Amino acid sequence: MKETHSSENLPRHGLACPLCAGGSLTEGWFSLSYADRIFDFPQCRFCFSYFCHPMPEEATLIQMYDAGYVESGEDCGDDFAKTKFDEVRRFLRSVKPQTLIDYGCGSGQLLIEARELGWKVLGIDFNPDFAENLRQEGIKVIRPDVPAGDQVDVLHLGDVIEHLTDMENQFPKILDLLKDGGYLVAHGPLEANPNMFFRFVRAIKKLRGNRVTQMPPYHVILATTKGQRTLFERFGLKEVEYRSSEVAWPAPSTFTAAGTDPRKIILLLLRKISRLTSRARMDELGNRYFYVGQKPELSPDQKS
Repeated sequence: MKETHSSENLPRHGLACPLCAGGSLTEGWFSLSYADRIFDFPQCRFCFSYFCHPMPEEATLIQMYDAGYVESGEDCGDDFAKTKFDEVRRFLRSVKPQTLIDYGCGSGQLLIEARELGWKVLGIDFNPDFAENLRQEGIKVIRPDVPAGDQVDVLHLGDVIEHLTDMENQFPKILDLLKDGGYLVAHGPLEANPNMFFRFVRAIKKLRGNRVTQMPPYHVILATTKGQRTLFERFGLKEVEYRSSEVAWPAPSTFTAAGTDPRKIILLLLRKISRLTSRARMDELGNRYFYVGQKPELSPDQKS
């Protein structure tokens, strides 16, 4: 199959990478088992990201993302949970407060802080019941299928893109929430970047010979830096800022968190070594990204 990286030329038959749209794939090294189904993760030969196949349907998603998922803090398993909005806060303070949507707002921590900074805010979440506390604060939260009203100046996607199961339809609809000239602020995991920790986990998995792990496919996309940046570019966003870092998750962040479990202690030490070896090439090896992109202004002819 000819490799392609344009959403306009997606292969009509077969699979394509949700990030770069490449149709040249190779078999992945692991699979997940959930709800009596096997979910494979093929790898893209162009951007080296992995993605879930088949993608979970709505009924499976509802079963996966219950209240227990949010309470477990699956996306924020270490000390970066306390600081993961720091770069977003910095950006919001650097521009004039206007209108903001937090897509995938969860419990709404960022919405509360943004409103305190003077922003007019709206939350969107797959399950608005997660944000019951926001209604008590007078902050509106709606489902993605409910009209959001006027387009906004800033759209925030925090740990969202790795959950999208239909990128070619979902991502354009999400970007439609943003004004021309507005800013997308996004951050999330880069779980396929080849840092030392990732290589260790992959090697152990291959040595054990059991490709199938019993767990839900919470993250249906395991991205690389190349894949993540290509996604933003091919949907017309102009990159303003991009930076990577390596955080402890999914390893414990402290010896206190690791306790006396030798496996957790090994993972903690391995991550510390991995962070040291990634410093010189963090853009390629980091396991988390922060991105700011601008939606282009359309000319009068383009608008008509």
